[in-house]
Amino acid sequence: ITFMKAFRFLFFRFEPSAYYFGTALLLRNLMVCLVPVVIRDDTALQILVVSAIMLVGAIAQCLLRPWRNYMANILDGAMTGCILLVLVCGAVIGGYTASAATTQAMSVLVVVVFLSMWVGLIAWNFFKQLNPSDTYDVLICHHKVGGAAQARLVKLMMAEQAGQRIFMDSDIQHLDTLFDTIKAKVRHLLVYLTRETLMHPSCAGEIVTAFKTGKKVTAVLTP
Repeated sequence: ITFMKAFRFLFFRFEPSAYYFGTALLLRNLMVCLVPVVIRDDTALQILVVSAIMLVGAIAQCLLRPWRNYMANILDGAMTGCILLVLVCGAVIGGYTASAATTQAMSVLVVVVFLSMWVGLIAWNFFKQLNPSDTYDVLICHHKVGGAAQARLVKLMMAEQAGQRIFMDSDIQHLDTLFDTIKAKVRHLLVYLTRETLMHPSCAGEIVTAFKTGKKVTAVLTP
């Protein structure tokens, strides 16, 4: 508890899933400060390196959205964009020119990074197609009011005894994502039938989607 109180400034402003972002911000600021120390005589290269550091930070911030407050995420991204704009304007107004060696090295680096991203993305897609680790064995369809606790118990028992990958429809918030998941990533739909199940649009949609795509469907009838 003493440790948490002493270092809470590092993580109390961020979401629990991104508690480490405070340390990442400190590391980013340190790298920006070290650029003029490491690169002394090439102003154009300094601007390029600082821009690259800020760009990586902006991408991480957009992906993680670490701040607890929604507006803080927007302001952080906007401020980083403004800093990048200031760097670009300063480079244009100042008339800085990079040496031929610097220009060649940065051009090669940009091309290598760009090609590596595309090759990595293609390789990752092939890997996911050949190893569909995100496929679920069973999806439990249920109504939250009538059978949330019972369906959760069924999930725990099946996962423990069968060792299968099982999840519940309530774990997915958006209906479009839920139906696409049933189409592409679910082998077996288990319908926990209560009085309210078939009256709920999302439950009915899950059952229809499973039948249309030829999935195995099992109904568990409850009183």
